[in-house]
Amino acid sequence: MAFNRFKAIRRSAAEERLAAGADVWLVNLFFGAGPAPTGPFAASVANALQRRGVRVTVLAGRGARYAQAGDTADSAAQPCVRSLFAGSGRCDRVASRFVTWLCFYTSVLAFAFTRRLPQQVIVMTTPPLLHFIFALRNLFAVRKTRITLWNCDTYPEILAGGGLLRDDSYMYKALLALEHWAVARTDRVVVTDPATADVLRSHGAERIDVLDAWSNIATLTPTRLDTEVAERIGRAKATHRRLAIYTGNYGWGHDLTAILQTIAKRPHQTDVFWLFVGGGAKWHELQRFRDQHGATCMALHDYLPNSQMLPLMQRADFGVACLEEACQGLMAPCKSYGYLAAGKPILYLGPRRSNVAEIIRRHRCGWALPCNDAAGLEDLLGFLAWTNYDLDVMSANAAKAYRAYYNESLAVERFVAPMFDTSPSPTADRRRTSTTRSTGHRDGRPWTSPGKPEGYPAPRPRSKASCSR
Repeated sequence: MAFNRFKAIRRSAAEERLAAGADVWLVNLFFGAGPAPTGPFAASVANALQRRGVRVTVLAGRGARYAQAGDTADSAAQPCVRSLFAGSGRCDRVASRFVTWLCFYTSVLAFAFTRRLPQQVIVMTTPPLLHFIFALRNLFAVRKTRITLWNCDTYPEILAGGGLLRDDSYMYKALLALEHWAVARTDRVVVTDPATADVLRSHGAERIDVLDAWSNIATLTPTRLDTEVAERIGRAKATHRRLAIYTGNYGWGHDLTAILQTIAKRPHQTDVFWLFVGGGAKWHELQRFRDQHGATCMALHDYLPNSQMLPLMQRADFGVACLEEACQGLMAPCKSYGYLAAGKPILYLGPRRSNVAEIIRRHRCGWALPCNDAAGLEDLLGFLAWTNYDLDVMSANAAKAYRAYYNESLAVERFVAPMFDTSPSPTADRRRTSTTRSTGHRDGRPWTSPGKPEGYPAPRPRSKASCSR
């Protein structure tokens, strides 16, 4: 008791010292509500720090800044947002993305070297290697800043995993050397996936926090769903037994091969209707596939405002998340947290050792399959469509998990609290108590058949009303 009281007093004193004379820079290309998931994440952390009395300055791209922080979840705290030149701010194609990154690099470099550094800097990985700029700036600073790397995507490995660079090329080796040099000079690294922690540890990171991410769509004021999408959903529910939804980006690191192979076999089936809402570098592949096969069991729609995402997800039976096998530990699908916020089960196609697979295993709120297991997926979908399996249990588990672990207020607090710890950075990574990161059966086998997955509740028959479609 006395020790806990001492820790509370020490932490309170540290918070007062930080809030009294410190400021924090938060650096990311995107900020605020928009299609890029890092924008709302950045806004949530900026708001949380501002409410603690910390002076927050956000460095975001002028063309990529979607909204003020107050437009997301909490308008009581308004951090200072500096809109830096970032070209057009477009990242929908590879060429435009690299041009935008280059412009933003130049702007951040000029800003960092012409101003006094704050006490702490939080850098995200859009674009990558932003922490290199501040590690370099620290070499010329009398009062050095503490650097927190918020690693959402791991570079340069993800470029090789996505086929943009060969891992034996000189460019890749040069980027990897810069990454190792910069990561070794950061004070804290935050990741959402234990596999990512292993990669960052190989880069030289000493203090790694494996934390859960979050979704703020449940805190936004919902607006009326787009008329075209609402009508499309209504027709799908009238002709199909289940409605699956995929939201957000479909680009580097995402693999929907199993779903597309299943649709290609039966393009006019009425078991499951697939609704894709979003965009990305590989979005045209979905459009070409739909046109080539004349698939009537799928539909595509552009991004919707964040305020419409909750009503959209609530109309689906389950949500879809995916990750390429080659990108394990290099990126983490964050759309899963939105499905949890809407109380919907998750169908995950990807590596077994990932944060999404752990969420499914830990909370029993979905199904996990390898991204190329079309046969297993076809069996699972047939089971869901032709049996009276009631998804209410998984939906309740998803909603319960969101309230207990992945809602904005709790998850952001876990991110922000260590920033007020003034003790030296430990040499070992700081992890959560639960270190198990696997999916499938308890003995490690993946789920490849639709029977009753081990540890899951038995199928509960639905009422006649819920079965009539």
